[in-house]
Order: sequence, then structure tokens, then C-alpha cells
Amino acid sequence: MSRVVIQKAVTTEKSFKCQDIKVWSFLVAKDSNKSEIKNEIERLFGFKVASVNTTNLRPKLRQLKGSRVHTKRSSQKVARVSLKDKKAKIDLTKLKQ
Repeated sequence: MSRVVIQKAVTTEKSFKCQDIKVWSFLVAKDSNKSEIKNEIERLFGFKVASVNTTNLRPKLRQLKGSRVHTKRSSQKVARVSLKDKKAKIDLTKLKQ
């Protein structure tokens, strides 16, 4: 059984602005590397990938409203993928959310 490398697409205002310059953002598995991410994007969407940049996001602490209970969100890894073909557009609906 193959493991899931790409978990879901990042849909924030900043990520939508980056799509104008052909850079897409994805949440990926914490133990995945750049070559695995590149191969998965090429397999799923059929486009050649120019580069992959990854960032490890630290876990965030938050306090529930009206209480003194602190919780900790888990850490995440984000991959920003740029394509070789500047006219290509990734259809994010192909990903299972």
C-alpha cells in the first residue's frame, strides 16, 4: 500500500495570490522529501515540476475562549510547487479533500 504524500491543497488568500505566478501550495506528509513531492505532483496532474520548496511549520499553542485550558496544534509541512510550463493551471478539485 502506498502512503499519502500530498494531504490537501492550501486554500488561503496568500496561496491564491501565488497562483498568479504559477506557484501552488500543498500540505504534505511530515516525512516526505522534495523528490517524492515532485513525483507525486507529476503523477497526479501530469505537469512537469520546476522546483519544490518545503517549510516545516511549528506547532501553535492556543487558549480556548473563556477558559485556562491550553491546547497545542500539531506541526505541519507545506510544499510550494512551481511548474515549468507557465501556462499550465492545476485543477485542485482532483485532490480528495
